Amino acid sequence: AIPPGPHPAYIQAISKMPAIAQPEVFGLHANADLFKARAETNALFESALATQPRSQSGGSRSAEEIAKDLASSILSKLPGSFDLDSAREKYPVSYEESLNAFLVQELERFNELTHVVRESLIGLQKATQGQVVMSDELEALFNAVLDGRVPGLWMAKSYPSLKHLAGYVSDLFDRLSFFSTWVKDGIPPTVWYSGLFFVSGFNTCLLQNYSRQHRVPIDLVSFSFRVLERTEPVPIAPSDGAVIHGLFIEGARWNDDIQMLDESLPKVLVEPAPRLHLCPAQSSAENPASSQLGFNCPLYRTGERRGVLSTTGRSTNFVLFVTLPANQVAAHWVRRGVALLTSLQSD
Repeated sequence: AIPPGPHPAYIQAISKMPAIAQPEVFGLHANADLFKARAETNALFESALATQPRSQSGGSRSAEEIAKDLASSILSKLPGSFDLDSAREKYPVSYEESLNAFLVQELERFNELTHVVRESLIGLQKATQGQVVMSDELEALFNAVLDGRVPGLWMAKSYPSLKHLAGYVSDLFDRLSFFSTWVKDGIPPTVWYSGLFFVSGFNTCLLQNYSRQHRVPIDLVSFSFRVLERTEPVPIAPSDGAVIHGLFIEGARWNDDIQMLDESLPKVLVEPAPRLHLCPAQSSAENPASSQLGFNCPLYRTGERRGVLSTTGRSTNFVLFVTLPANQVAAHWVRRGVALLTSLQSD
């Protein structure tokens, strides 16, 4: 505070203040400046990329050759479609296990996505070789591949993602591998939550399984959350709920020493979150399952933190609130902008 004094003393004190206020003045973490700088840099690079010429001079490869080679590289690594008939036979629709139906539906979604990816890249190869006409759709795909962006044609059939093309393709292959293992070996002990296509469907299946097993109305069932220690083994899948991994914490970090949410380390914007046990439990007016003490941390699918309002009345990007143990009031973490994410813009 400025001590009382004559008018010139106030002017002098104000002139010594920094022109740009530090984030701490507003109750924010010092890392808030890094978030701002990163967003501005990304916007600058995207604008600069949009102005790059498509034609090459001298002995450089042409844009058509680059696009064709990239398409060939992706196609050579893209696995075939899942055998849905075999999956339905191995995992039939069951009243006791809702995840069987969920698994087959996930495979169907990934088959649709990989079909679009495969057919569009084959079409792009033919168009760059002059075998077919370069349609508006193929031209948009061509420009996206050259810019390293995920084509809109793919995103129309895809899960939400902010990754660039290389990261998206690598992430897609990881997801396909995860579900191939699931089909081969059964429900994994810990589920890669970030690799799921329809996350809300998975959550609903966990609640349905608990409701049917314990004969409890599903509208009285909700999730409680338990954070697992880093070294805690999970040899088999739990009988109720599921242990999940693959989440990230933005705006804070998980402190293993005190087993609570803690302030971010300097210059560390995002950190891996610990494994969580999504445990369904019956709630009532006297003993609500959601009455855990801690911070109700929102879980989003991407760092964009916004989406389209779905038929369920919720955003397509928001998943649910996860209660995490914390030693600060909720308002503190809200100012920090703390959230859990299933996917980063770049891993």
